[in-house]
Amino acid sequence: MAQAADGDRSRPFGFRLALIGLILLGVWLRLPGIWANTFHADEALFATWARHIAVWKDPLLVSQLVDKPPLLFYLQALFYPLLATPAGWPARFPDWIASILLLPLLARASWRLYNDERHTLLTTALLCLSPLAIQFSPTAFTDPLLTALLLAALVALLERRAGLSGILFGLALASKYQAALFLPLIVAVGWLDGVGRGRWLRWLAGFLPALLLVAGWELLRTGEFLLWTNQVASYGGIRLASPAEIWRQLPHWGYLLTFILGPASLALLFLPALLATAAQSHTARRDQALALMVIFYAAVHLLLNVTAWDRYLLPILPILLLLLARFILTVIDWLVARWPRVRPAAALPALLLLGLMVPSALTARQGGHAVGGQPNADSGAAAAAAYLETMPWGTVLYDHYYSWQWRFYFLDRPVYVNWQPDSHSLARDLAVHGHDDTLRFLAWPATVATVRLENDLARAGYTLQFERRFSQINLYQILPDGS
Repeated sequence: MAQAADGDRSRPFGFRLALIGLILLGVWLRLPGIWANTFHADEALFATWARHIAVWKDPLLVSQLVDKPPLLFYLQALFYPLLATPAGWPARFPDWIASILLLPLLARASWRLYNDERHTLLTTALLCLSPLAIQFSPTAFTDPLLTALLLAALVALLERRAGLSGILFGLALASKYQAALFLPLIVAVGWLDGVGRGRWLRWLAGFLPALLLVAGWELLRTGEFLLWTNQVASYGGIRLASPAEIWRQLPHWGYLLTFILGPASLALLFLPALLATAAQSHTARRDQALALMVIFYAAVHLLLNVTAWDRYLLPILPILLLLLARFILTVIDWLVARWPRVRPAAALPALLLLGLMVPSALTARQGGHAVGGQPNADSGAAAAAAYLETMPWGTVLYDHYYSWQWRFYFLDRPVYVNWQPDSHSLARDLAVHGHDDTLRFLAWPATVATVRLENDLARAGYTLQFERRFSQINLYQILPDGS
């Protein structure tokens, strides 16, 4: 580690300038989505909780069925009074800031692990241009914050700051339970780095307060610890996946992996070769620790009944990129050793890989890939909500598909959202409550047929009148027959 510290002081100006340039490029690529994106359902739910906290309507979320640790929601809540707007974009700032900090954190992790300028620049460039990382930056999911805190905990441990590492890992766990999956990596890296009993005790002393704060928060609001129970219930239970389920999920995971590097994602197929090509290097044990973490993480998500969601790739992304950069540089070094004449062109494979990523990164800047944050993630709910806000106070919106989005947009607005499980329930509700002058609307996916719905309403004496279309949402007014 002393060698790495000496390298910190002697790194050339060009290297530092290149790193700063990559970080600024990363900021530019990640900026537009803060204002352009709309909420996925989960993002809308988390932002709703944040607004409950921010306006002091329910600061402990006692009235909410919370199934996640609360750090993100309280960080989001800080930005609402700071930015003085009830809009959605303040809820994206914690993740955006965390995603920007991820770039220098990954550079620092690379330097501490390998003390190699080439590796540091290549790893940072890969993260800078990764479509997955770009599109998850301006979001309100828990995963970008989790990823930054996990990497920060690893960097702090590599820098022999065990207490700080424990604090950061505790904060990661206070963001999302999946942080616990990375505990084996923390232990392995600490063991390889010679962390002794005293430093582990300092790590534990830093970790426990965050854990106790989350437990105390949950006990204060519910009287018992229900966070984990609620999360398991939201998954429908956690169990081993059947072979058929694993087989069905594999294509989905393969598709999502293509967004890590865009067109250059085929390079990930060569990652298993890293252990063989680097087995004799002085960093082989660290490479193996990182590779085993990837294998463990993949096994958990394949062998358990975990849905293939794009955000689950984000926490493992920095580890994958560290390994990929090692593999690329190992191949380059092998080529130069075998054919010294290629040395002047040795950087071409890495530059070609990065060049292939550029168009995909530019598309990701506009939210153009089917992962992470997107301008039309809410299918048009934001535009529909803005239209309904012009209606008289007490207007009723019947809904089945977009309830989490409506909870955010109508938190302090004059529209009453009435969720219905099916068309029969909607017809029964109208039979009881539909005889006044209240305006009643229905939000319905444009791709879902309304024949059964219209038949049930007709039997109850009501009809659907098309009002407007908002992207993928059709808005209907519900009227009594003959009106």
